[in-house]
Formats: sequence, C-alpha cells, structure tokens
Amino acid sequence: MTLLTDNSDVLQRVRHYSASHTQNTMTQPATFLHNIALFANLPERTLQQLATDLTLRYFAQGDTIFHEGDPGEVL
Repeated sequence: MTLLTDNSDVLQRVRHYSASHTQNTMTQPATFLHNIALFANLPERTLQQLATDLTLRYFAQGDTIFHEGDPGEVL
C-alpha cells in the first residue's frame, strides 16, 4: 500500500487516470454509447452512425453546463 503524502500527488494521479480513461473511451465512440443505458440495445451499425455525430467537449470544474429548465438543444 502506498501512502500519499501530499495533494499534488493525488491530483496528478487523478488527472492521469482521467485522461487515459477518456482517451480510451473516446477512441471507441460506439463502445462509449453502448455503455449508456439509453443506447445499450441498439445495433452496432446504428451506434457507429450515432458515433460519427459525437462531439467531445471539456468543461472546467465549476463551469455551468446548463440551468434547470433550459430547453434541450442537444442530447
């Protein structure tokens, strides 16, 4: 077991994990969609078609992504 002695080490490990997880997930967009319950039962071909329309967006911690009651513009 490794005892972490400062927060910068923890932050670095979390960023590394997050970056590698995001990269691995988004290199296979259809797999990403398949892991979402809404899309889980769709045929692979349909997932591939939907995957071509995905846009990866990054948000900083604390950013407002949408407000409750805003009309939906995208899924």
